[in-house]
Amino acid sequence: MSKKDMFGDDTSVKNTNDFASMFEQSMGGVGRKLSVGDSFVGEILSIGREEAFVATSGTQDAMILRADLLDVDKTLKYNVGDKIEVTVVKTKGGEIRVSRKGSKKSNPDLDSLEDAYDMEMPVEGRVTEVCNGGFRVSIQNKIAFCPVSQMDYKTAADHQSYVEKKFEFLITQFDPKGRNLVVSRRKVLDLQKVENEGEFLNKVKAGDIVDGSVTRMEKFGAFVSLGGGVEGLCHISEIGWSRLQDPSEVLHIGQTVQVKVLDLVEMDGRLKISLSIKQAGGEGDPWLMVPQTYPVGSSH
Repeated sequence: MSKKDMFGDDTSVKNTNDFASMFEQSMGGVGRKLSVGDSFVGEILSIGREEAFVATSGTQDAMILRADLLDVDKTLKYNVGDKIEVTVVKTKGGEIRVSRKGSKKSNPDLDSLEDAYDMEMPVEGRVTEVCNGGFRVSIQNKIAFCPVSQMDYKTAADHQSYVEKKFEFLITQFDPKGRNLVVSRRKVLDLQKVENEGEFLNKVKAGDIVDGSVTRMEKFGAFVSLGGGVEGLCHISEIGWSRLQDPSEVLHIGQTVQVKVLDLVEMDGRLKISLSIKQAGGEGDPWLMVPQTYPVGSSH
């Protein structure tokens, strides 16, 4: 059934449409989803120490920084119940954030950092100086703090060696006002390591011989870097054919070695790689010495 059939003539249909339009206008767009860039006039519902809330045409209130309600001499120029014209600067996780229309309080750099924090995406930062307990890092015109323990797997003894260098960081603590930002480079290294371990698993299998370099030594064996943050352990019994008391008897940090991959096991989200230097067929392998010691055809 058409609207003309229901209301009798075209005039009735027109009047009905006009009424619907007026009703929608009177409701002020109730239920309309707000998007970044939208402007509206809302009533200030509450003002706190750090933020205030403004009524929208929907069921959800919008948040505005208290600093956006101050005049040039830092005096609060609005009160609860006042009307204010605002612009939507962010919508995320069900939250609507606005700024006073025409205000410069909205900070694109800060919005970008908040997005990176929410999505756990790395951001580039430059280490500007060493400070108590860590480093100050400049990220998109903001200063963040990186604790010493979060700069590297094994932070260099000379902390100054990191200054003026650029790295990728994850934001681990975010403040909407841009203060007290805390970042971690180590978490980025962890993510890269997981990715590299996945690639390593795809191209290397037990029995393969690969190149590596000695990164550290313990009484029980030597750790060997296989590239990209992937590391394996060569037990002391797999370092040489002669009996050793300590890996340092035959190895040194930074030494390039060939290793045989004995086993690859994923455990607790980490890749455990067992290696052998002596089974890689290098110098000192007694089985490789057999043809030299006992030539083919010789009698003993």
